[in-house]
Amino acid sequence: QVEVQVEEGIPLTAEEIKILQRVQQSLGADSAVSHRFPLGNNQTAVNRAFQDAVLLCKMINVAVPGTVDDRVLTLDTMTSQDQLENFNLMINSAIGIGVSRDQLISFQDLQLGNFPKLISFLTAINQIGLRAKTSLQQHPEIQNLMLEGEEFKDVVKLQPRDILKRWINFHLEKQSVPPIANLSNEISDSKAYRHLLSALFPEKFQTWNSELGIREAAEDVIEKTSEFKLPTVISAEDIIQGRETENLMFMGDLFHFKSGLKQVPLLRSVARTTSSENSGDDEDGTNEERGFKVWLNSLGIQVEDLSEDLRDGLVLLQMFDTIETGCVDWSKVNKSANNAYKKNRKLHNFHRGGKETFIFPGGNWWERYF
Repeated sequence: QVEVQVEEGIPLTAEEIKILQRVQQSLGADSAVSHRFPLGNNQTAVNRAFQDAVLLCKMINVAVPGTVDDRVLTLDTMTSQDQLENFNLMINSAIGIGVSRDQLISFQDLQLGNFPKLISFLTAINQIGLRAKTSLQQHPEIQNLMLEGEEFKDVVKLQPRDILKRWINFHLEKQSVPPIANLSNEISDSKAYRHLLSALFPEKFQTWNSELGIREAAEDVIEKTSEFKLPTVISAEDIIQGRETENLMFMGDLFHFKSGLKQVPLLRSVARTTSSENSGDDEDGTNEERGFKVWLNSLGIQVEDLSEDLRDGLVLLQMFDTIETGCVDWSKVNKSANNAYKKNRKLHNFHRGGKETFIFPGGNWWERYF
């Protein structure tokens, strides 16, 4: 179990503790933030741990790897301005992975310790992570679960619970075990879990003690899966009571850890469909390009298309002037360049300012990009 520190304040509920345990399970081995754990056992201590938005940025990367570029995060000994920059990076990233407006948290919420809003925001990130872990993009082998007459676009629209239920029933059928109809009360006796684990890890879970009672069976499942160090911390009570949310997160982590399905390639046309359906990011470029876009937007510089918006150098000049105020002589900048010559002059100013402020390789290096 994840440890918590004892400190005065409003105590955490069992549900809140599980959400925070997931944070520590996910980030405890990250050397950049491991010293922040264990988290406190009350709202005040937890709010303090999340105030600078670093842990939230890290959890966004757990949900959708590569969203936030860690290199632009201020991790320790930061000013209020540093915290604000971390927050801007985090909130733009959250919007980018699909957190809805009503689930977002504000900078004021973090600074004043709006704990319910923090928990709601973490829950939203976890839900997006679950969808990502059960997507065709990350797991092309989900194609094995398609029903007769079904098309890829139909599978893309399936909710995680539907994919996970198909997955479990796929393995149950292989063992001539009746299918389950839901992920709540029908798994409360742990039989579905035990058959699933036997299918996924036959070398580890070939035999089960059939004499165990319901609680002992649930505890046995938890003990045997503890070695996998999955992000979700589930309890025997969660299984026995058929708590769907907790079981969904746990199954999603287990599926992501090992699906036990035949590996198949994801066709390019299917990849475009899944990317478009899941996030609309199919034309947003690589993770690094998206990371730069998020970072520029967090500086207050609006960028939609990295190659097009940077083409005339204006955004690059704005970037320099934001990082080091006054390094750009705006009196020499034509902000409405309407031909190639004027655009090239702006790039020349950018390159000259860049050499004075940072270290760039010589020559017209930007031509390789633009």
